[in-house]
Amino acid sequence: MAREAAAWLTKFKLKGIDIDSFSIDDIIPSQTIVSEGLPNHHMFLQNEIILIENLTNLDKLPDGIFTFQCFPLNIENADGSPVRAIAIIEE
Repeated sequence: MAREAAAWLTKFKLKGIDIDSFSIDDIIPSQTIVSEGLPNHHMFLQNEIILIENLTNLDKLPDGIFTFQCFPLNIENADGSPVRAIAIIEE
């Protein structure tokens, strides 16, 4: 995701950003990650917007409204976790 797009999204009252790619930041060489950090991660997290990355089967979601929930593992002193992500579709 471009930094400009990430900055634009932080202007909204979002609880989270869910994506189907490996990272909300561009896949960049390791040296750049060390020198610049993960700017999109920091931008969202500083605005208390949680990140849920690497989702699958998003093409199976309906066009309408649904409830999204995710359940992370309780890992002590971790800054992330695998999750069980679900969509609740009301008919």
